[in-house]
Amino acid sequence: MKTTLNGVEQNYIDAGQGVPLVFVHGFPLSSAAWQKQIDAFQSTHRVVALDLRGFGGSEARPGAVAMAQYASDLRELITQLGLGPVVLVGHSMGGYIALAFAREFPALLRGLVLVGTKAGNDTVEVAAGRRTPQNK
Repeated sequence: MKTTLNGVEQNYIDAGQGVPLVFVHGFPLSSAAWQKQIDAFQSTHRVVALDLRGFGGSEARPGAVAMAQYASDLRELITQLGLGPVVLVGHSMGGYIALAFAREFPALLRGLVLVGTKAGNDTVEVAAGRRTPQNK
């Protein structure tokens, strides 16, 4: 599915019904990274997975994107879909985004799952690597 979040066209998956689980992929992946989890949980939960701006089927814009911007995009999607408090699952860079979301929008958070991520900042070199254009 496609929607516009904060002025950027983005792709997402939305399946099932029940307590909403929102999956945030790592760098340089897409929502497809969560397909096994989507398949496993969609019979008991509403599962949503966003292609972050610049990844998968989502529009890319020039320039660096801050974790706070990705978190704002998630908030916009959650609001558009009327999900209410969600369980947010973030992998790697998606974990950084999930932590930014938890800081900025705690009222929209029911639970937080961090997978293969860390709470500290990346080194300058690692952060620069995320800003290098990637092949989709």
